[in-house]
Amino acid sequence: MGLLSEGSPLSWEETKKYADHVRRHGIVQFIKLYHRLKDRQNDCLKWGDEIEYMIIKLDHANQTAKVCLKAEKLLSVLQEKEKENLDGVNALWRPEFGAYMIEGTPGKPYGALSSCFNVVEANMRARRFEAEELLESDETLLCLTSFPRLGCPDFTFPSAKLNPKESALRSLFFPDEAVFGGHPRFKTLARNIRQRRNKKVIINVPNIDHLLSQHIAHLFIRDPITLFSEKINQNDDEDSDHFENIQSTNWQTMRFKPPPPNSSIGWRVEFRSMEVQMTEFENAAYVVFIVLLTRVILSFQLNLLIPLSKVDENLAKAQKRDAILTEKFWFRKDLTTCESPPVATEYIAGCCNPNECQYTQMTINEIINGKKNEFPGLVPLIQKFLSSMDVDVDTQCSIQQYLQLIKLRAKGELMTPARWIRDFVSKHPNYKFDSVVDDLINYDLLLRIDKITQGKEECPELLGKPLSRSKEHIPSAVSKAEKIYSNTLNNKIS
Repeated sequence: MGLLSEGSPLSWEETKKYADHVRRHGIVQFIKLYHRLKDRQNDCLKWGDEIEYMIIKLDHANQTAKVCLKAEKLLSVLQEKEKENLDGVNALWRPEFGAYMIEGTPGKPYGALSSCFNVVEANMRARRFEAEELLESDETLLCLTSFPRLGCPDFTFPSAKLNPKESALRSLFFPDEAVFGGHPRFKTLARNIRQRRNKKVIINVPNIDHLLSQHIAHLFIRDPITLFSEKINQNDDEDSDHFENIQSTNWQTMRFKPPPPNSSIGWRVEFRSMEVQMTEFENAAYVVFIVLLTRVILSFQLNLLIPLSKVDENLAKAQKRDAILTEKFWFRKDLTTCESPPVATEYIAGCCNPNECQYTQMTINEIINGKKNEFPGLVPLIQKFLSSMDVDVDTQCSIQQYLQLIKLRAKGELMTPARWIRDFVSKHPNYKFDSVVDDLINYDLLLRIDKITQGKEECPELLGKPLSRSKEHIPSAVSKAEKIYSNTLNNKIS
């Protein structure tokens, strides 16, 4: 979603006059934030997720499916609850770039207890139900990476006319009405990115950690894309909008997020390379997997760093068809460090030769499930970590179901959503093997996805037979223990 400041947006010609001003003050704001908060310690782990939903209009009579441009209308209702009682909501709702998209997050961040892993899927379901209650009978919410007919004629409801000569996007395919209009950021981004390039988007610091300073320097070679006239001059001791302006318009796979000014929120890292899945079970599985992996890295003091050039190579390969089965990706071989505890070094011992190159190419199956005598595998490392934790039965059951999904997809025994969608389209009687997804194919595909999402149809080739025990709330006794633990930490800090 990014920074949503209020104000009057400047044109690109006006914005670029202040580019150096924004960069200079953005760096100053970051340095002041960093030095003010760099010694902050003993925070309890908090984490969460963001799920983007597309609003789809299903015309059963004509067998068509279109994106429904009513995000602003939905958000005006969904956000009322948090305005009335922020502490009493299950979900927070925010806009996205598309006028047919909404973003949902948990009402409160999850805590450090293992039982929180068992709340994720149920909270995702509750979010979906909350939004679906506001939809018409012929509308639904779907989690899709991309709408299959995006940019095709008449893909929106209501229909919108293209105006490539005067619209903000100047697009031949995507009307301005499909951009969220409830905040000026989104159309300003679209307009200013185009004006900065002089063409349309083609669709074909001292006393700061060295690596961190390199990261910030890399961000601040960029120009600010949006700027509000009321936000040009700021107090660098109290504001961070210039820093966030640059930060939030760099869409990278990871985002380092310092604490905002005048807030109790701590240091954060946003893992951004996840592809949204169709069902709550899948989305919960990947969220839980990533958070557990962060716990493994910290507890076992592991080092998973590889050069960014190799990350770029990996991303280029990951876009290829069936890359999960056919490609090899760079990954670190020797994960342990001099600070790794014996339980980690003993478990990983024998897998890596310290005299060999630190990095190697492995299949996704080898990275996730391991390679005998060469690499332990991320899921086995998580299982080793879980064996040392006190996890209740229901949470353990859900976690094992999530890890099983990831293991079997890495092995190729379960399909990825991309593979499943390709198979559905290629087997559809209307498909002519010309790369055209017509209205009927699109309608049948989204209708099937909707039934799977709603639990009305099983899809074992995609999901297996999931039986998680996710619940909306952690047990009261566990919740009480978390409060006691949190209070103990706060007392130590004070």
